[in-house]
Amino acid sequence: KLNFLAASDNILALDWKCASLVGYNPHRIPNLDAALKRGVWLSSEKDITTVGENTNGKFSGLELGYYLIDSTMGALCGLTTTQPDATVIAKNGIPTVDKQVQEDSSLTDEEKEAKIDAIWDEYYESSNALYREIFTAHSNDVIGVEAMMNMNESREIFDSLYNICGDVVKNHPDVQKEVKRYAQLDLTAPGKPFIDFTIENGNADGTPAKLSDYVGKGKYVLVDFWASWCGPCKAEMPNLAKVYEKFKGDKFEILGVAVWDERKDTEEILPKLPITWPIIYDAQEIPTELYGINGIPQIILFAPDGTIVARDLRGDAITKKLENLKRYL
Repeated sequence: KLNFLAASDNILALDWKCASLVGYNPHRIPNLDAALKRGVWLSSEKDITTVGENTNGKFSGLELGYYLIDSTMGALCGLTTTQPDATVIAKNGIPTVDKQVQEDSSLTDEEKEAKIDAIWDEYYESSNALYREIFTAHSNDVIGVEAMMNMNESREIFDSLYNICGDVVKNHPDVQKEVKRYAQLDLTAPGKPFIDFTIENGNADGTPAKLSDYVGKGKYVLVDFWASWCGPCKAEMPNLAKVYEKFKGDKFEILGVAVWDERKDTEEILPKLPITWPIIYDAQEIPTELYGINGIPQIILFAPDGTIVARDLRGDAITKKLENLKRYL
């Protein structure tokens, strides 16, 4: 039996026991937690029909669009005031448009890339406008929280929204978590000393491992926070291997810290990766909370005395940073 939160006529439903969604988004989010963070798309007539059938016609004939979520009381509440896009994106869904562009033989690879970039730029611009509209109307309730978190792309944006929202939004756990994360970012910005942590079974042999076992010991240390399931993390590994081969020595080390991951999954993936540097296993959220990390890979360079030199390093930026320090390596 479906539960409803009667906040408006445009409501999506959640079967709480089965944790199944009525409708889906174009990325086919497979689980409830992810959906609650990202919302639900109705991107085709089939989606609309599915909603109608699963609610016995109570919510038939909804408009195409993006529906934000209110998980209060175990219900899924959809709210939309406008479609997120006034273009073919809303009508067909971004994946459909992406595929059409990729299959267009009249375009060069560069033109395809530029066209897809333009499509996504238009999507983000229009969806942010929708979030802003919803936040303005719901700046002191849980729907406003969802809109705020979806617009949270920088400290400046977060602060601007936080300064005008009501106490319900300010005190919501998700918002308070971001307040704390930004505070930790301030404490671990370049120029700040490293913050140590201990992982009880962090070494390969199951003994405790500390960040201070490596950082602050007279070497530059490049610390890579990663996970076995993270595609971008694994894509960065060949670059890190080249960096390690070029700079490894008495004055430079790389350290991998496995976060948000099961130890067995880390151990199983290691033989498939070009990792020859030390690893701290099973760190989970301990370092990510201390360093204000909300996405991986996060690669941080520490000076020999433990001072943070740089954060958010990727690709060629790693080599360029180390080349600038080469006289010390």
